[in-house]
Amino acid sequence: MELFKKYFFRLSLLVGIFVAFIYYISKNLPIIIHTFDVTISQSLIYLLLTLVLSLLAYFFLVLMNKKVFGMLGIQRKTSEMFNLLTSALAINVLVPTGGFSAGIMFTQDAKRRGESGAVVISALTLALLANYTSIVVLLIFAIVYLTAINALGLHVIIPAIIFLLITFGLFLLIYLAGKNKTFLNKFLSLLIRSWQKCLSVFHKKRKSDKNTAENFANELAKVYNTIVSDPRDLYVAAGYIFLSHFFYLASLYVLFMSLGLFPLYRIIISGYVIGLMFVVISPTPNGVGFVEGSMVLAYTSLGLPGAAAATVALIYRGFSFWLPLMFGFIVLQKNHLLRLMEGSK
Repeated sequence: MELFKKYFFRLSLLVGIFVAFIYYISKNLPIIIHTFDVTISQSLIYLLLTLVLSLLAYFFLVLMNKKVFGMLGIQRKTSEMFNLLTSALAINVLVPTGGFSAGIMFTQDAKRRGESGAVVISALTLALLANYTSIVVLLIFAIVYLTAINALGLHVIIPAIIFLLITFGLFLLIYLAGKNKTFLNKFLSLLIRSWQKCLSVFHKKRKSDKNTAENFANELAKVYNTIVSDPRDLYVAAGYIFLSHFFYLASLYVLFMSLGLFPLYRIIISGYVIGLMFVVISPTPNGVGFVEGSMVLAYTSLGLPGAAAATVALIYRGFSFWLPLMFGFIVLQKNHLLRLMEGSK
C-alpha cells in the first residue's frame, strides 16, 4: 500500500506539472506565437548568432552558481547545476511561490545526496546576492545616463528603489550574521512569530521550531566567514555573472543590428537592466509580461522605434527565458520518470 501511495503521488505530481505547463503555455500563447513569427522573419545568421550568445550567457550564469556553491563545500558538475537552475526556473513558473518552491527543490536535491539543506539555502542566498549586486552596478550606470539625458522617470525610480532595498536586505542578512548574530537571531525570530500570527488568521497551523532562526543565522555566519577569509572565489563568481550580462547585452545588440539599428551601448544597457529589475519585483513569475513591456517602454523612450523594440524584446525573452524554461520542463519530466523507474526495481 505504501509503495502504491508513493507511485500515485509521483504520477499525480508528474501529471500536475504537465497540466500546469500546458495551461501556462496556452495562457501566454499570443506572446509565444508573436515571438515565433518575428523570429523566423529575421536573418537566420543573426538569429543563430543571438542564440549562441544567449547560450553563452546562460552558461556563465551556471558557472557563477557552481562557483558560489563550491565556496560552501557543495560540489556540483556543470551539467548538474544547469539541470538544477532550469528545473528551478520551471518550478517557479509552474508553481509560483516567490522562489520558495525552487528553494525546496534545491534542498531536496541536497538531502538526496546526504548534504545539509540549510547550507544549500545559504548558497542560494549568496548566489542571489552576487547576481543582484551585479544588476545594481548596471542599474547605477543606467540611472546616471538617464539622469544626464533627462529621461529618468517614476517607471524607473520606483522599481529601482524596490530592487535596491531587496539587494540591501540580502547583504544585511549576511553582514549581521557575521557581525551581530544575536541581533539577527532576535530579528529572524520576530519575523517567524509574525509570520505564524498571520497564518493563524487563516487558521493555518505551522509546526513551531525554536531553532529555525538560530540555524539559519549560523549558516549565514559561515557564508560571511567564508567571504571574509578568502574572497577570491567570490571575485571569480562576480566575473562569471558579468560575462553573462555581457553576452546577453551582445545578443540584444545583434538583434537591433539585424533590423538595421545601431543603438549606443548606453541605451542597450539601460533597457536591459530595467528588464532585469522586473524579473525580480514583478508580480508574475519571472516577470512574464512586465519584462517585455518595461524593455519596450525603455527603448522607445530612448528613441528607438516601437516595432523594433517589441521585436527585440520578444526574441531576447524567447532565448533567455522560454528556452531555459523548456529545458527545465524536460529535466523535471526526466527526473520524475527516472525516480519512478528506480523505485520499481
